Amino acid sequence: MSAAAPKTWSTVTRLIVLGRWVRFDRCPPFDSDAASPLSLSREAVTGVARQCRERELWLPLLVTSFAWGWGSRGFGPTRLRWVLNGKAGLPGLPTSEIEERLATAVDALDRRGAGAAYQSLFDTGRISAFGPAFFTKFLYFAGRADKARCPALILDARLARQMRSFWQRRTHQPYAVNGPSARWLWQGPRWSPRRYLIYLAFMSRAATQLSMSGERWTPELIELLLFRGSRSDLT
Repeated sequence: MSAAAPKTWSTVTRLIVLGRWVRFDRCPPFDSDAASPLSLSREAVTGVARQCRERELWLPLLVTSFAWGWGSRGFGPTRLRWVLNGKAGLPGLPTSEIEERLATAVDALDRRGAGAAYQSLFDTGRISAFGPAFFTKFLYFAGRADKARCPALILDARLARQMRSFWQRRTHQPYAVNGPSARWLWQGPRWSPRRYLIYLAFMSRAATQLSMSGERWTPELIELLLFRGSRSDLT
């Protein structure tokens, strides 16, 4: 991998228009009807996650991380309404049930790690229209709010494409021979809990190897490098 990754995750921002997003409990930054774009950083979303931990209420983080993930793309608010209110005549879960499922996932994250939290929202705690691409963003920020632990990592379609390209270019390496095909392993949009664990292990190993040069790397910096890089960067 290239060593040209940004050195701080907090510098990454997304532009959103506050007035277009569903607001919940007037939680910052959704406490305004402003029509002008707002630059929403990872640091700001982590601040919301810290508030959620203090209040033990997690829906504000779902909304904020969802908006951060979509940025200025127009379909985001509609997709969020599906999560909160249901889709195509099918009612969504009650707010209390969504809150309970989020809390259960965060408890699994705290007690048993990112894999268990992923399993929770993938399986028994599934929330309609809230798939891995966005519930891993929720888990990532929930983990960032508790710095005593290694956070969960985001896995979405772009990152999966980058992983598939990386894997495909290494199919003849000894560690890849007779292994699962890259296309199968990273085919989305619902990556299995096992595939998520493979992803976490890869990111951890990559951070360790890059840190051998003397500069400290973390799995989240590798995630950011993969997300922002082009396929030619995966050397």
